[in-house]
Amino acid sequence: MNDYAVLIPELRSAMNITQEDLAKLLGVTSVSVSRWENGKAIPTKIIKVKLNKLFDRYDIKVEAD
Repeated sequence: MNDYAVLIPELRSAMNITQEDLAKLLGVTSVSVSRWENGKAIPTKIIKVKLNKLFDRYDIKVEAD
């Protein structure tokens, strides 16, 4: 399983964007992004697909789900 609490901050750093910016890009709230980064929630399947495309684009290594 992927550790979104580590991967998402790494992605935001690579993209040089805030939680709010990523939330807008994904069509979710910044609270959702915060909860993923704090390990309090995991993204839905639809959001995981969007995140995986971004991880790919920014060469962030992700383990298979």
